[in-house]
Amino acid sequence: LKPGRFDWQDRKIMELHPLIGARLFSKRLVDDRLIEIILNHHERLDGSGYPNGLPSSQIGILVRIVAVADVYEALVAMRPYQSPLPHSTAMRILQEEVLAHKLDGEVVALLGDVTKEWSPLSIVRDFAHTHLETLESFRRKTYFREPLSEFYNYRYLLARDQKKELGNDEQPYALAMIDFKRLREFNIRYGYVKADKCLDEIGGRIHGLTRQLNGQLGREAVLLVRKGADYLIYSTCPEHLIRHLYAEIQQELNQAEEEYGLSARFLSRCYPAGYPVERALNDLFLNHETC
Repeated sequence: LKPGRFDWQDRKIMELHPLIGARLFSKRLVDDRLIEIILNHHERLDGSGYPNGLPSSQIGILVRIVAVADVYEALVAMRPYQSPLPHSTAMRILQEEVLAHKLDGEVVALLGDVTKEWSPLSIVRDFAHTHLETLESFRRKTYFREPLSEFYNYRYLLARDQKKELGNDEQPYALAMIDFKRLREFNIRYGYVKADKCLDEIGGRIHGLTRQLNGQLGREAVLLVRKGADYLIYSTCPEHLIRHLYAEIQQELNQAEEEYGLSARFLSRCYPAGYPVERALNDLFLNHETC
């Protein structure tokens, strides 16, 4: 849905979608084969795929079929950042993926046969104008929301900064990041559904603290957003109020660790007035990666 090429942060978020999709439909679909397809359609035969890097022996035929179809569609369909490729070019790329031991050769050969005289992307009926407006509205809404969450994502913070709505041009501000350590192990041990519930519960508690402080100040001085499983806190509060807020948040994190066994790191930085929020975020992300 992003109108441009992904950066590395976008790609990390994008690679969550098989897990999110499988989790979303796991309690709604009775056919486990569909869940397997949703979860594994980006796996590759050489083990280079995601989310789990499965070997070829663990990738079933239905997943192999959908994987080929998914790559083909991505090549020949219109994208915001690239024009569609001709069928012949797309098939050549698929053959290269076969030679690289990523895609199933028999499936690619069958796709080549069935698409010689038929385009699977042929439009047999035009969209109504209202449908296009609805799709665009959905794209804009979801672009600033974290998947399966009511929280805004970090792009929302950047957009607010670009519109000069954060007030950081005239006053210093603080950024903090809550990073949940060993979340992968927690997911494996307890399941993704429980992990999501725990993260949402923690986020709800922190949101309550930020909302209370904003109410006391009579303005939006604190903004809570998500970046994947992590939380970001932007604040233009006076320093003593920020310290008090951080102390309350740390108490909530300590309590969450006692209740759920989910530990977190709390990283914070202060920035002078006029310092670009995008640079501040990059600084925070880099410090997070090196800690």
